[in-house]
Amino acid sequence: MKRLTSHETNPRDPAPAPEKGPQGAKKRRKWSSKRRLTAPFPFVDCPAPQLLSDPEATWEKLLSDLDSARQRILLENYILRDSVAGHAVSDRLILAAERGVKVAVHIDGIGSLLAGSEAKQRLKAAGIALKIFNDPVEISSVFLRGIQRIIHRTHRRIIVVDDRAAWVGGIGISDPWWPGLAQTAARETMLRVTGALVQQAADAFDHLWHRPVRAMPVARILEARPGQARMVTQHPLWALRFRSVLYSRMKASQSKIWLATPYFIPSNRLRRVLRHASKSGIDVRLLLPRAARSRPPDRENGSPAPLPAPPRSRHPDLRIPASLLPQQDCTL
Repeated sequence: MKRLTSHETNPRDPAPAPEKGPQGAKKRRKWSSKRRLTAPFPFVDCPAPQLLSDPEATWEKLLSDLDSARQRILLENYILRDSVAGHAVSDRLILAAERGVKVAVHIDGIGSLLAGSEAKQRLKAAGIALKIFNDPVEISSVFLRGIQRIIHRTHRRIIVVDDRAAWVGGIGISDPWWPGLAQTAARETMLRVTGALVQQAADAFDHLWHRPVRAMPVARILEARPGQARMVTQHPLWALRFRSVLYSRMKASQSKIWLATPYFIPSNRLRRVLRHASKSGIDVRLLLPRAARSRPPDRENGSPAPLPAPPRSRHPDLRIPASLLPQQDCTL
């Protein structure tokens, strides 16, 4: 039997343990911005987007865009309800259809349950194409698709006006978002883009309209250059790509991660990403809602019920510094 020398290894021996760092921890493969990227849309040159968070300014600009439409209006929203805001949008869509504009509206079956049959009939009577995503009223769809497919909803907000402008963000077409009616209108951030991004938003709308159960095809894309951007689509049934892009960008952050969201139920992976970024000196800030300023009246005496105490974190291991939490109440 051959005796092995000191520089030889037996092929039957197990592979050597992974190399460890100076503190005994396994070396982690860092995220590289030069890795291969695949996505439905490439990065394109685009003018600077317009960021709107003030309710009055947002609605004024949005309704002005709808009034100026001459070719097409594509509107996709989770919430479209029979309300002041709903009538303001519906009336403009009907007027646009009457002057020859092609109008298509895609709403969610759960989020828009309160839209009302009369409001839907008004849109259809004006020649507006109306589609309801996963309509729970259609009982047959439960048996054909299964309950797991029915519970998926589309929370996307996309508005495309001609080839001039596209809107994305979190606004709902209902009175809680309408300025002047609520004591504090919901704070939502909307992004208005122009240029080549408008067609990407229109393609995302068209894909869910025509192929609601299929993810968008992807292709290899190049990294962004200064002044470029792309649409990152969120499909109701295929959400992994959106989360993957979000986590990857957070890992690649060099200076700051600012996150504003009305829902913060972080996964284990997101908690790890935020913890690692905070410990690495990244400026991590979370803007979260504390409590609504207006509460329903008490049933006994009719007076407003007291505001609840600020919610405590259900994830103590996240260990977010107190300075990262909102210092005053806000409704997102």
